[in-house]
Amino acid sequence: MLNSEKTMFALNDVRDDHIESARSMLGYKTEKGRRHLGKKRIVTFALAAALILSLGLVAYAISVRIVFKDDPIVVDGEEFTSVGFEALDKEPVYLGVWELTNVPEGFSLVKSYYRAGEGEARTDFQNADGDTISLIYQKAHGIDGYFDKPILTQESVIVNGNEGQLYVVDNGWSYVFWTVAERGIGFQLSVKGDGYDLLSLAEAVQETDNYPSMDNDTCQALEELGDWNPALPEGYTELMSNGVPGDYAYLWRTYSNAGHYEILLNYEKPMSDLEGYVFHYRSTDAGYGVISYTPVVVNGCDGWLMENEDGTPFRITWLDEDNGLVFQMTTNGVDSETLLAAAQGVTRK
Repeated sequence: MLNSEKTMFALNDVRDDHIESARSMLGYKTEKGRRHLGKKRIVTFALAAALILSLGLVAYAISVRIVFKDDPIVVDGEEFTSVGFEALDKEPVYLGVWELTNVPEGFSLVKSYYRAGEGEARTDFQNADGDTISLIYQKAHGIDGYFDKPILTQESVIVNGNEGQLYVVDNGWSYVFWTVAERGIGFQLSVKGDGYDLLSLAEAVQETDNYPSMDNDTCQALEELGDWNPALPEGYTELMSNGVPGDYAYLWRTYSNAGHYEILLNYEKPMSDLEGYVFHYRSTDAGYGVISYTPVVVNGCDGWLMENEDGTPFRITWLDEDNGLVFQMTTNGVDSETLLAAAQGVTRK
């Protein structure tokens, strides 16, 4: 069993029932975190490794964005092994879409989600005997997990050229952790059951262009919140939307160009006034690296432009009181002026 100790307080979160139902299948032991603006988030793991290549006298290094951590941890006087991965930078991550391409016979899909705004995706398969295969891939969220059962075996492995670790734990589960280090993406493949070649399954995880269509929750959230889109720079098209309806309804809309640069638009029912949203970034790790907060007016609404140390935009946030929505836009590919122009062009169809 893998225990997640830390909570991350995020404005654009998923409902607790969504998280808990997802985790119960994997046997995660979770602890309830404090609430920020009425929401909480139980964080899984940010996964990673390092890879550097040199070619003769002309050497180049793949940008290593995350590293693996494996340390002892004491919980309630008992020592366990912590596993996880730590981000080396705060650059936005292009997650992409990855699939398990050789699902064993007899397994069927039981759960799937793709949350581009949160940088996490998950797919679970199960057979009639209750054996489970779960693939999670995500950007780095930090290290804070441990196995709360003895590790039976542990070994270093290579998954499609990437360094990783394989664990067999005394709870019926086995795990492989690896990363695509230059992309900043971490992977966890977990299997409950006997007789499966875990490394072969991990090596069958491949990136595809099969972006998910809207699920029922996203369609309902779109109906509740409205169909809003920004004025996109040339070359950008929408990849996908994902969200949840209800009291904490939100939508993340992802737009990308051929170079895999993204613009993300989030809108949701307000959890606080505008200053509450900005305070979240000023006072927590969520705003790490942000040094500039500039008041702006977006479509006649008060907002804030937040910029990183290198002058790139971190986020634009504004409150549309007339429509009862908070909007936020982020990017990994355009400058602040371009992002602000896209925000000024946000309209409802």
